Amino acid sequence: MQESETGERLGHESPRRHLPVESQSVDPDSPLLPDMLALWRELLSQPELPVDADFFASGGQSLLAIQLLQRVRRTLGIPVPLDTLISAPTPRRFAERLTVLRAEHRRDGPADRPVSQSATGALDRAIAEAIGEVRHLGIQLYVSIAGKPVHDRVAGHREDGTPLGPDDVLPWFSGGKPLLAAALCELWRRGSLDPNEPVATYLPGFGTDGKAAITLRNLLTHSSGRLLTDDPRSADPYCVGYAQAVQGALAARLHPDDVPGQQPSYCSSAIGWLVLSEVVRQLDGRDFDQFVTDEIAGPLGTTYHYGFSADELRVLGGQVGTYHRHRAAELSSPQEVETAAETRRLLASGLVHTTRHPGEGLWASARSMARFYELLCHHAVGDAWSAGHDGLLDAPTVQQMIRPQRPSFFGEAPLIDFGLGLTLESRRHGEEHAYYGSHTSPRTFGHQGHGSSPMAYVDPEHELVVAFNGNGLPGFVSGKSIWHRVSDAIYRELGLVSPTAR
Repeated sequence: MQESETGERLGHESPRRHLPVESQSVDPDSPLLPDMLALWRELLSQPELPVDADFFASGGQSLLAIQLLQRVRRTLGIPVPLDTLISAPTPRRFAERLTVLRAEHRRDGPADRPVSQSATGALDRAIAEAIGEVRHLGIQLYVSIAGKPVHDRVAGHREDGTPLGPDDVLPWFSGGKPLLAAALCELWRRGSLDPNEPVATYLPGFGTDGKAAITLRNLLTHSSGRLLTDDPRSADPYCVGYAQAVQGALAARLHPDDVPGQQPSYCSSAIGWLVLSEVVRQLDGRDFDQFVTDEIAGPLGTTYHYGFSADELRVLGGQVGTYHRHRAAELSSPQEVETAAETRRLLASGLVHTTRHPGEGLWASARSMARFYELLCHHAVGDAWSAGHDGLLDAPTVQQMIRPQRPSFFGEAPLIDFGLGLTLESRRHGEEHAYYGSHTSPRTFGHQGHGSSPMAYVDPEHELVVAFNGNGLPGFVSGKSIWHRVSDAIYRELGLVSPTAR
């Protein structure tokens, strides 16, 4: 059997063993035909399948189609849209189309262009619509399949009118929580902690005021119960600094009506993430941000910031997003109006730029955030392709991170299922609860940030990673609308929309 450039074989046995006599001669212009025929036969369990058999008419269904495309993608190193299989459903025609796609990929490289042969222009329109009044001044979008980039796009401008760059760093707000969750899960993998243990096992001072039963898993899944302080500013890094806010968080008390694990408590997530960051320091000896830098950013070859020093701000200059000018927003409730006003004030004051905040304070480019999610994708699909950073997390640990970890609380708005520090696609509760877009698979996971402006996710079914951020503050309604248009357009451009959804 012919091998791909990577040396991986698509089929497990020689296709010629089963070829009819008249098919023993393979067209020299279709060098991939033997591999495709072997793959068709293997997936369809039909060892005598001819070269012109239609995949779908021969028993192929959507799940087998996705498996076929994944195998091709891993072996040839090029993304293959579902449209290619639909329009060329026989081994012979599919091999011919693949030969063309591979030649184009070699010639053009992973440039920023739709890889679908029937590009719709939907992504260009969605990006254009993301910029403007009650939207963003500029956006970053990074998309990869099986670790290989298919889109690396930037549009619009910075606050000062200069073009936004692909390496500009923007705030991800709570979209950075998965990084701290990954740090804790890495310590779990190393045997340093057990997420089912009470937090007080590692931080004895936390086990007071009703909090003794709260576990690390409760904090990671926002199900600890409501954590209260006499003065909310005492656990707010933007008011009292990171170190003092940690002490305020440790001294919080559990609401007397709450039982850990039995109700949602996202409202207490900032306090919970401060506590989790202190667990990292107590167990490892390094501050949480240094652990992320050394153990996650370093191996991934990228950079993450939890606030900036004066020297960093000077060196990075215009690459750090600024928010001195008012950003228009579409706000849906008095609470959102209040939250948006406070966020604008903090961004304009520079406090968000200079304060370490483990739950809300990550700064990164879409590129660097995508590198982290490619790591998770690599492990989520069973280490099927090399991510270049083996040794950081592992498949069993990531499988724990991305499975539902708590009951679905229907009193939550919006209804969200949680993994360990990750939000999971909640479409299983109904299409109205679809979180990442109209076409994402049920196993999709990731996290959004304030007002749905930043969003990153992995769709393991397609080995797809998407990271998107903009430098506006459009509000939850407008932000979610922008995000869903971009997400849906990505699936259409890459040919990943299920035929039944067309």
